[in-house]
Amino acid sequence: MSHSRDWSKIGVLLAALFIAGFFVSYTTDSLRVEFSQDDLMNCYRGWERPLGSLIGDNLLFWRFSPTFRPFCALIYKASHALFGFEMLPMRILLWLILAANSVLVYLVVRRLTNSIEAGLLGALLISYNRGFWALYLNTGTIYDIFCFFFYFWALAYYLRIRGKDRYPGPLQLLWIALLYIFSLDSKELGVSMPAAILFYELLFHTPRWRGLGGWLVREARAIWLTGVITFAYILGRVIGPDSISQQGGYAVKVSFAEYFKQLANYLGEIFYCAGWFNNWKALVLVCAMLLGVFVFRSRVLGFAWLFFTVGFLPMAFIPPRSPNAIYVPLAGIALYGAALLVEIREELMRLARLPQWKPAGQVLLFLALACFLIHIHTTIDDSLRAFQPEYDQIRRVREEYTQHHPTMKRGARILILKDPFKEYPWATIFITGLLYRDPAMYVERLELTEAKPDAAGLAAFDYIFTFEDDKLIELDHKYVAPPGLIQ
Repeated sequence: MSHSRDWSKIGVLLAALFIAGFFVSYTTDSLRVEFSQDDLMNCYRGWERPLGSLIGDNLLFWRFSPTFRPFCALIYKASHALFGFEMLPMRILLWLILAANSVLVYLVVRRLTNSIEAGLLGALLISYNRGFWALYLNTGTIYDIFCFFFYFWALAYYLRIRGKDRYPGPLQLLWIALLYIFSLDSKELGVSMPAAILFYELLFHTPRWRGLGGWLVREARAIWLTGVITFAYILGRVIGPDSISQQGGYAVKVSFAEYFKQLANYLGEIFYCAGWFNNWKALVLVCAMLLGVFVFRSRVLGFAWLFFTVGFLPMAFIPPRSPNAIYVPLAGIALYGAALLVEIREELMRLARLPQWKPAGQVLLFLALACFLIHIHTTIDDSLRAFQPEYDQIRRVREEYTQHHPTMKRGARILILKDPFKEYPWATIFITGLLYRDPAMYVERLELTEAKPDAAGLAAFDYIFTFEDDKLIELDHKYVAPPGLIQ
């Protein structure tokens, strides 16, 4: 593996500027994202949870939280308190965090490989992928984005300490633990941290049997710490009563075939060949990656292989999501790809006996990968257009409320006869609560009410609304509903 000093400062700067330009050119449309149905639900959960309780949920990571992922609920709550329904500030924040994630991948890859070249290639590979469209267009993926951010911040910090042949002290362990807890508070995909540190220590600081006791105390201290955190987190927040595993869409089906079925689904999206991968092709790819570890006798490739295949486990046995759900383990693919390309380049130059051309070879490799990625990747503007009707409807309903009722009675009881959101039965409740910021407000949708109210029941409501083509109409309590609407 090439050494860091092979790249000049100007070369690093130009490559970094290219990666930044590559990321910006494909993702600036993400700043035009507005409130979606997911955001209404996520923001409402964060808004209705008291601030003190949310802070406690983040620190007491083993305790059940009704928001499930309390760090991002805190972000939603802060954003709503400061900016209301204006999404641009949060979009800018997430855009910057996504950029920071590429930097963190660079740091992790560089420290594992001791190669700036590999670090730049890894950052380029992770910086943009059309399969990650949800990361750029769905603010609900804030959970994946921050989980990745804190996870790789902790890992990069740990590798920096160990790269100097030191062990993390008490304050450093505390910082690693805090970053890891925030990663778990963002999303449960971060549970692979103890395994990642274990793989690193076994591969890069392999213990000897004679000194195993000392290794367990010194090198393994971060493994013990993150392992205890993971165990407490899984028991309390992942598999405990009312935990996320008890929610719909998280039914677990464990089998060897299921692992590769889910892997094939995700790989097809990431490699732009949806439907091409099947169980056997996914197995062949994993085996080919493992073969590369032994062919090149590379600890880095071994770490990347383990990081990806083991890190994928939390998503391997539940119904599939969009590829952003495996954002963390896919960094293992970026690491593997970057390290493999450098290994191949070095082997070719060795066979050609052209060591003096190494700097030119590094530049050519970077440019070749950059041109390939530009060629295969497409923009996200078409997906943004697909979201536009959803944005428009949410905005129209908000505007109708504020136009007809800039304020409402505190603790108001509201009955909605005809709801504008047919496919999302709770959207109107979320919008009403968030718009008027009144936790005591009660909203009932007639279409979801089995026992239709009689005249006396109608009188208990302060407001009766209906929507026609997203236009709000307020009705008098003396309104006589068509047969079947009320008793």
